[in-house]
This record gives sequence, structure tokens and C-alpha cells, in this order.
Amino acid sequence: VLRRTLLGRTIHYPTSIIIPTSTYLFVDNSVCPLFQGPVIRMMFRLPSPLSSSSSWIDVVVPSATVVVTTTAILSSYYLPKWWESSHFGKYMVVQGMVLCRKPWTRPILLKAPPVPHKDKTSTNEQDKNKDRDIEEEGQPKEQPYEALLVILPDVTVRPEAYVPLAKLLQEKAVPQAMTLHVGIARLFGVGGVWGQADAQANITQLLQLLSQQSDRAVLDHVFVLGHGKGAASAMATAPYTGLIRFGSIDNSNNHQNKSSSSLASFPKPCLTLLGDQDGQIPYLRLAGLLDELEEAQNNEEAEDVPIPKPILLMPGLNHNCLVDPIFLKNQHVLKDLPLRNNMTHEIALDQVACVSVNFVRIILGGKRDELNELQKLTQHTQRRLEPYRKLVQRQAVADLARKVQQAIYAAHSPPRDDDPTHANTTTTGSSTADMPCTVTVQFVTSVLDFAFTKPQIGDSFVRVFVYNQGPLRNEKKKVVLWSGTWAVKCKSQATLRLAFENDASGLKDGPEDFPDVFREINRQNFEHVLHHVVTDAERVRYQKHGLKLDFGPDCELMSSKTKRKSSLTWILSDLLLTPHDATGGWTVATPSAYTTSSERLPAKFRGMHYGKILSPAQCYEWIVSGCWRVMAENSV
Repeated sequence: VLRRTLLGRTIHYPTSIIIPTSTYLFVDNSVCPLFQGPVIRMMFRLPSPLSSSSSWIDVVVPSATVVVTTTAILSSYYLPKWWESSHFGKYMVVQGMVLCRKPWTRPILLKAPPVPHKDKTSTNEQDKNKDRDIEEEGQPKEQPYEALLVILPDVTVRPEAYVPLAKLLQEKAVPQAMTLHVGIARLFGVGGVWGQADAQANITQLLQLLSQQSDRAVLDHVFVLGHGKGAASAMATAPYTGLIRFGSIDNSNNHQNKSSSSLASFPKPCLTLLGDQDGQIPYLRLAGLLDELEEAQNNEEAEDVPIPKPILLMPGLNHNCLVDPIFLKNQHVLKDLPLRNNMTHEIALDQVACVSVNFVRIILGGKRDELNELQKLTQHTQRRLEPYRKLVQRQAVADLARKVQQAIYAAHSPPRDDDPTHANTTTTGSSTADMPCTVTVQFVTSVLDFAFTKPQIGDSFVRVFVYNQGPLRNEKKKVVLWSGTWAVKCKSQATLRLAFENDASGLKDGPEDFPDVFREINRQNFEHVLHHVVTDAERVRYQKHGLKLDFGPDCELMSSKTKRKSSLTWILSDLLLTPHDATGGWTVATPSAYTTSSERLPAKFRGMHYGKILSPAQCYEWIVSGCWRVMAENSV
């Protein structure tokens, strides 16, 4: 019935249309960019197992109406009372989902008064002499600059929440001889193609409003200040003079991947601001940005003036410090760490406004010395990230893999739990039992290649393989470590002793005889980072408020289907994170896999010992930023 009555027709709003729950609604920008055309294209799939084909319906709606939902009823549908008080404002809603925005919604524009010119009749002799010196040097007098700065809100944040920031930006611009108009966009959605189109439509509408209220027909300079996800929408559209991002960095999880929207390839000046209390700072991404910028700077040394792209990690600030606290009460967003170091919301907002206005002024002035000063502001961020950047270097990872193979070679059987005389015996063996060969480390970038690699023994070397498994997540408990887990394939102790000492007598390599080598490696990594890498303040904060981490024994994983040992099961498994409901702490355990040195196995499959490491970079994240949720909940 739906196919016969709707397919190929044009329906005019507000005719009621009931679409099944399997419908997919989206904006076809080639047909109607947001706010610029009357047609919304809907794709629906009939909820029948016999029909999997898709069909199209074009629906004519008001030009300022946006439709994004998976269950749609286009009709005169009014809001429930509970929704009117929420942060989404007045929208048409079906089953708790946003359906379409009212056509009268429009961005907010705060038009700045013109900057007063210097009084020409002034009797101040010092000013007259200064002006005379400038004229003698043949330099023109500095004219006031006029620009528009558009604020793109973060997801779920109402535009009105940025009005205090907008007014403060205008106040800071006056001493800088700037007339700064500030607009606040009303983004229906953030991110994705339609979010970018919505952001661009808001900028266009603000420019039109400004031209209607000003004698100047065209404004030459437009800056965008994106907050959180709002900055992500601005990265791809860039028709403006410069970009300021707060609480937002590139979307790539792996800092080694170069994306088209990366900061290094961004064609405009860009200032990136991050509060060091901004939830879990993704150190991996931030370190990757610095690596990319340094590489790009080295490749562009021949250029006279490089595009400025400073990154500032601002002490004491959090993600929501740009938002008026009144609007945060009804926000259903994750808590941040509170402002610290006697930092108030007014002081935090003042710092962001000062840095942002100075950036705008420097870009408009284009002075080489000021650009260099702006680049120097990143030194604090570089010093802050230097310990972490050392932990993720490839050489540090290779040394860690050699340490694992050495620990396996020097290990001995673990003590029995019922033997009190060996209660404090370690399983890593004596440090004097050095391997009589060189350990070479080979990095593998593909999980498929890693699955088919086998550790090798040569005449004077052992080759081990290392693979970056990626971030460690536990979404249910909201634990995310962006740094990679390193999976290592090594040779077993018995195989090494037999190969280099020609004597494996007394050595056992049964399942019950493998020591918890990776457990001790994880513990040593964590203790090293806690006592020798992080700062004293970070260590004290973790010991007082952080999520405590215990280390469980290595565990062998079995295939869920065959109930047997499976290398593939081990490869696809993450580190095992188990929460303690009573204490709030966590236990981390390494999934391991091994084969014995039995001659019944093919030579290349004999005596292997696999495991996964809680990397030092992950330990750093856990100590420095992984405890922020507990601190936020306790209002520390």
C-alpha cells in the first residue's frame, strides 16, 4: 500500500506521512543544501523479508526545516512538556527523536559598535610625535580591522549559552583596534556532511544579516570558533580567514594516519585550544598532531611565512568552560573535572577570549614577529606532552619487546600458592641471565600478516614480532585508553635454552609451568611510569583519587566453539579489564598463548609464547587522565 500511494509522488507539508521504523531519512545535498532548497529526500525500506529494495520519496517542506530521524511523521505534531524544557529547544518530536526544526529559528548576531578613531584634535604631544615618526618612515597608519567571528556550538549546547563569551570577545577586541561582530550558529546537527552544510548555511545567513545592518556590503574577514563537535563541522568547509578550535582535535584514532581533514593539511591558520581538565585528553591524537606539524614545518622551511597552527594546552580549564553555567544544569553530558588552581568560570572565559582575540589580531595584521611569538606559545604543550611522546616512539616499543623476550628467557616456574617460603619470589628471574643472542624486533601493520608470523631463531639472533592492536575500550564502564595495546610474539624459554645451550634438562614447558611473565611486565611498566615519568602532582592526585589498577595472572584463551587453544582467538582478544564493584578499582590481565617444544609439532610451531602488554603509554593515560571520572563524581 505504501509503495502504491507514495512512490514517485511529491507530498506537500504538513500532509501526514507515516513511514515504517526501518526508514532512513537524510538530506541529499546535491538536491537541496540545508536552508537553500525546499526538497528533503527520504529513503525507506519496506519492513518485509521478501523485499529488500529501497525506494525514494521527495517531500516538500519549508526552506528552514531540517528532517533527521529514523522514524518520521510529518504532521502538526507538538512537543511533550518534558521536551520543551530540554536543551534541544522547540522541535517537533516523534518517539523522543528530533523530527524537524521550526522555520523561525535563526542564528544569533551580536553586532559590535565601531572602534572609535583617535581624536585628531588631541593636544597630546607624544601621540603627535609618534604619528609623525610613522609618516616619516613611509608606513601607513594602522587602520581598525573589521571581522565576523562565528561560534559553532558543541552538540546539545544551546546558542544562548555562548552569549557571555561573545560579549567578552567583543570587549577584548576594542583595545586591539578591531571591530569584531560575533555570531552564534544554531546547528541542528554536528558532524557529517549535513552538519557541515548546516554550519556553512549559518555562516552565510549571518553574513547576510550583517550586511543588512551595516553600511558595508561585503565583509572580508570571517573567523570561526568551533567548540567540541562544532569545530569538526568547520574543518571541512574553510571558506573563512581562520579557525579556532576549543576541545576538539582530529578524528583519527591512530595519529599515524593522515586524513584529509588533518591539521597539517588544513589550508588556513588554525588555533587549537585544549583544557588540561578536558576529560580524558586523547594524548595519542595530540602527540600525533605535534608530529605532523613538525614534519610539515621541516618540509616547508623554504616558505617565508608558514601558516600558523599553534596548539595550546591551557592549565586549569575544562571542556565546558566556554558555556554559561546556567545552561549546564540541564545538560545531559559527561561531567568534566572542576576548574582548579582557584580558577573561576569568569577567569577561564577571560583567558580563552584573550588568546582568541590575539590570534585574530595577529592573523589580520600579518606581522612576522607576532606570528613567531604565537608559535612560541606551543612550548608549554610540547613540554607537557614530551614524556608521553617518548613512550610512544618506535624505539621505546622495540626495547619493551626485547624486555619481554628477555623476561621469558630468564623466568622460572612460579611458586605454589600453598608454599609460604616462596611468597615473595618473582617470576621474572635473575637479571644476570642475559640471552646469548641478539633480539631483533619486526613491526607488523596488518592483523592478517600478524596472524601468519612466527618467531624465528637464527644462529645468533631471535626475531620477535610486534603488532599495535589499537585502543583499549570498555564502553560499558566508560574506560577508554587511546594508546595502543602491543601484542608480542616471542619464543618460549625451553626452545631458547635448547637452541643456545643445547641443554633443556630440568625445564618444563607444560601449561602449569609457564610463569606470569606478562603480569610482571605490566606491573613494572605501571610502576615505572608512576614513579619516574609523571609529575609529582600527577602521582599524588592519582594515589588519592585515581582508579586503582591491579594485575591479574596471565590467562590462556580458548576458542568459544572448539574449546581448544586458538591463535586467532588470542589475536582478536583485548587485554582483560575487570571492574571491582566494591572498591571501584580494576584488574588487568594478559591473554596469552603458547606451544610446547615437543618434537611432535612442526619446527616452526614449536615453543612459542605470545602475550599482550599494557603499554607504558596506556599506563600514562590511566594515571594522568583515566582517574578524571572519579574526581568529577566526587567534586574534587
